[in-house]
Amino acid sequence: MTDAVTDLKRPSIVSAAWLLLWIAAAAWTCQLLATSWPYVQLMPQWLLLFAAVGILFRIFDLAWMRWRRERLSGWTRRGARVVTFVAGAFAAGGLWEALDGISMGRFERAFAPLVAQVQAKAAAPCPPAATYAIDPGLAAYLEDAAAPRAPAQLHFDKQRFVLALSGWSMDIDGSTLFYDSRARAWRKVHNDMLAQSGELVNLRKGLESCGIELRR
Repeated sequence: MTDAVTDLKRPSIVSAAWLLLWIAAAAWTCQLLATSWPYVQLMPQWLLLFAAVGILFRIFDLAWMRWRRERLSGWTRRGARVVTFVAGAFAAGGLWEALDGISMGRFERAFAPLVAQVQAKAAAPCPPAATYAIDPGLAAYLEDAAAPRAPAQLHFDKQRFVLALSGWSMDIDGSTLFYDSRARAWRKVHNDMLAQSGELVNLRKGLESCGIELRR
């Protein structure tokens, strides 16, 4: 028994080190995604997938060595890889959804004062007739979330308005965030999908347009 425990000491340390590494990667990625400017598919999401799979596999590996007093190998190891990949994919999917919700929630709260200002100036919402105060909370959020530098695009008439901004994506097509005053809600859509559906084009059809600078 002593020899078996001794033989497992090094692989146990290696597996524990990998577990700690994957936990650190998952924690860093979760923080990054939760505080990011709104996005549709980002590369860190894939790192979180690998981290979730790695965490589950290393937990299983350590539990197996403790329980069976032998290393995980052969078909058992390959089976564990398959099972933990499937379980990790489900776990990562749940985390993606939760973190996306946190990111979008931060965005909506930060932009609520600006939306309220646009609504209050609906009769003449564009500069220079209208000026907009970027409150400290929104300014801090823009810096913290690494917001795009482009101004917000305002499309309006006397009855309604659409406020649109660029969102992040892992590909060059990007995504778009837009607030529809009729729906009173933000939407976040990949630009490929917008091009296919024509949703934003239809929303701003017949509306005047201008830009609102978010950074001073």
